[in-house]
Amino acid sequence: MSAWRVTFAYDGDRVRVIGKQRVDTVPPPDDSDAIADVAAGYWVEVRDARGQSLYRQVLANPLNDQLEVFSADPSQPLHRIGAPQPSAVFQVLVPDDQEGHDIVLHGRAVSVEVNERASRQLVRSLLREQDFNPESLA
Repeated sequence: MSAWRVTFAYDGDRVRVIGKQRVDTVPPPDDSDAIADVAAGYWVEVRDARGQSLYRQVLANPLNDQLEVFSADPSQPLHRIGAPQPSAVFQVLVPDDQEGHDIVLHGRAVSVEVNERASRQLVRSLLREQDFNPESLA
């Protein structure tokens, strides 16, 4: 079985797809039953050309906007502070479905206030190799 390894990058609130590659592996199972239509959290979705969902995968928060800070006092616990300019790269595996057309990352942008719980589409990209152009995703 094959899958797509899709590489995302974020810099602050700007999320983009920077690469994708077909790999010979089994992707994680479909989590569609665990995701409501108005869900909070993060997930990646593969859609067909009509925009219908074919696959969904729940993700732990890939847009980490926190830094772990250690105190000079060893008796003090580790604590977190907001990162001044969060940025990183992460990858996900999704099925290489013949009908798969788009990949969509859903979640909350880094700067969204805590009281805004609903997730939204952060980035959408064509999944097919011949249509992929990371420059067009800005």
